[in-house]
Amino acid sequence: MEDVLFTIPEFANLAGIKKQGIYEQVKNSNSKLFPFVVLKGKKAYIKFEALEKVYGITVKQGQETQGERQDSQEQKQEKQAKNQDRQGESQEPKQERQGASQGQEQGIIEFLQEQIRSKDRQIEERDKQLTGLLQMLAFERQAHQKTLLELEEAREKLPPEAQEQEQKPIEEDKGQEEAPAEEQKDLSWWQKFIKWWRSE
Repeated sequence: MEDVLFTIPEFANLAGIKKQGIYEQVKNSNSKLFPFVVLKGKKAYIKFEALEKVYGITVKQGQETQGERQDSQEQKQEKQAKNQDRQGESQEPKQERQGASQGQEQGIIEFLQEQIRSKDRQIEERDKQLTGLLQMLAFERQAHQKTLLELEEAREKLPPEAQEQEQKPIEEDKGQEEAPAEEQKDLSWWQKFIKWWRSE
């Protein structure tokens, strides 16, 4: 009996297990069933002894040919296996398409991330420029205030007479500015026009 080999559908039928479970165990080198797998070409077979040693199922001598007598069931199982293979083949292009779309999405994500990093660098550079301008403005303001304080201190050090002379020219200038305004009131409209035209 040890030399008797079963196809995966036959073995699954005898063991009372779904074929998908047997397929997974056949592919897994760590499974208990894997040592009993025999490959002939591209097809996998399972030794008869695996029924007892792996699943604890004892088969009587008369039951050895039970799989042979159930041709119709085997044919159905083969058809189901073929259908599963076809479904697996049809799922492969879907998986390839999904992989391609995921690759495109990943490319778009990487592109957008690079754009964000570029914008962040630009913002950092502008922040640095703005900080530099603000520092220059603060420095100029301090220098201007310092100059004003120095002028104020210099003015306070002048004698009182010099301070009065400094203020008088300002008052005289104001008086001179006001005088022409009064003279303009006495001028006729054409004299005002000529004066304006000459000033232009």
